[in-house]
Amino acid sequence: MTEAANFPPYAISFYETAIDEHLHLAVMAFAMFREIADQGEDAVKASIYLNSALSNCAAIARYFDPSRKYAFTEVRTHYLRQAYGIDEKSAILDRNLRNFIEHLDERIDIWLESDPVGPIIPSTIFASNSIVDDGFGHVFRVIDAENDIYVGLGMKYEYGQLAREAVRLYLRDEQEAEADE
Repeated sequence: MTEAANFPPYAISFYETAIDEHLHLAVMAFAMFREIADQGEDAVKASIYLNSALSNCAAIARYFDPSRKYAFTEVRTHYLRQAYGIDEKSAILDRNLRNFIEHLDERIDIWLESDPVGPIIPSTIFASNSIVDDGFGHVFRVIDAENDIYVGLGMKYEYGQLAREAVRLYLRDEQEAEADE
């Protein structure tokens, strides 16, 4: 790791504030998503909350695994991973779902350029993720709430571990606040 000489001690509090805001939003959105998904009636509304939760998790991930690696970001990453107990196995570091969410516009472009054939459902539905396995049609988004699988443009992503990791990080923050009182 690069020498931390130029990393001011107060810097961590700036990052923690930003991360904690995203954690709060992610956990709230996951909870709202789960409430709506359990009712099984409004897939579009559930999708809005799930996408909000996933987008906030992607924002959190950038603090622990930045796209660009500079000396300062490496030091910051090291300190933050220690402070939050993030190791290489953390679901927050999985780039597959993060990249899908952050580059959805490009994914749609690529999908449309492939000239899809068959029935197309341009919205979000609740269904088993296996619905996309036969290749007969195309669904923009499938939410398999029973198995914690999000399908976007035919690609499957497991979000359950990510939701549990966001809750773990959020509760870590809450437990520290209680300990300080």
